[in-house]
Amino acid sequence: MTSTSNETTHILIAIESLKEELRGYKEKTSQEKIIGEILYVETQYVPSLTQSSLVSVSGIMSRYYAMQARRKEKRVELLKYQERFEGRGIEEIIKECGEIIQEHYKENEGRLRGCGEILGYRVKILGKVCRMDVEGRFVRILKKPLCEENRGNLFLSVREKVQNTSHNETAEKMGYKEFWRFKKGAEILGSCDSLEEWIGRGFYALGMRASEFFVNLASMFFDEREEAEELVKKYRNISRRCEKFDGLIFVITQKRAKDFVECTSDYGVGILNEMREIHIDRRVFRCKTHSEVLKWLEKEIKSHYVRNDGELVLWGKIKGYKIKIKEKIYEFDTQGVLLQEVEMAEKRREKVKGLTQFVKEGKEIIS
Repeated sequence: MTSTSNETTHILIAIESLKEELRGYKEKTSQEKIIGEILYVETQYVPSLTQSSLVSVSGIMSRYYAMQARRKEKRVELLKYQERFEGRGIEEIIKECGEIIQEHYKENEGRLRGCGEILGYRVKILGKVCRMDVEGRFVRILKKPLCEENRGNLFLSVREKVQNTSHNETAEKMGYKEFWRFKKGAEILGSCDSLEEWIGRGFYALGMRASEFFVNLASMFFDEREEAEELVKKYRNISRRCEKFDGLIFVITQKRAKDFVECTSDYGVGILNEMREIHIDRRVFRCKTHSEVLKWLEKEIKSHYVRNDGELVLWGKIKGYKIKIKEKIYEFDTQGVLLQEVEMAEKRREKVKGLTQFVKEGKEIIS
């Protein structure tokens, strides 16, 4: 009973999604096709020619024909099921597609030769590409073409897109009102070579952790939310471990952010505040004990103080350093010696605000 109820729910969602996408759609005549001719199979790997196969003409041709054969296996011709769709309404067609998908998945035992695991299916209904899961349930409407798949490095694709797209425009689409916050995240992401490194760096702003930031970008640029979510799952343990640490060491200086409020904008204060942030790759803490973490911080702080001759331009003399670990603020002197650790008050555990934001508003974190 529950299975039937779930199936009906998915069909209703599909119909509503199609109606939403097809505003102004007029009922098609009986001569026009409601459903496309191809059911496309999404797989773990996309067959392609590798560099190693391009050593000879015969090698190229044999690999090419093998690649074409495997790609053909990813396309299920729906014409042979034509009688199952004739005279059917949209609801029955979606249900029928689901049954064909279940049959195909079971017949192939969830895998295609040379393509790995079957991840899902796509079918065109009323001209819209619909993604279906391996159980034949409607997931959502896709913006990409029916047979377009990219199993390349999604992180590198996202990074390149961020670097070549207007930051202000992207920030606005993602809901950032203070564009400098997004720009800072874009800069950090641009300096990372892998998703693991990006999550380890731990960018956090407007309630978005590093993993969420990446997923939202992948969804917006490439319509690849599901794939991005699968990728970040691999680094969940890194993320959980790293979440205990703030992504930066904050430098306490002679002057405070409120000293600049009258002579510059919020954006200007944000930019100036970056001079007091030491961004760190939080992955260095993964296998360290608490005492080893403090030792590492001591070395990093001493090095920063010496490099800057104990003073930051505009901000004056360096008085100390702070970092958030778990729910505590740790304060160090200029030689990296731990002075005190203070529990963060409950009212100050705001999701969006980090150390920089507190200082920018002229609030004292440590009483």
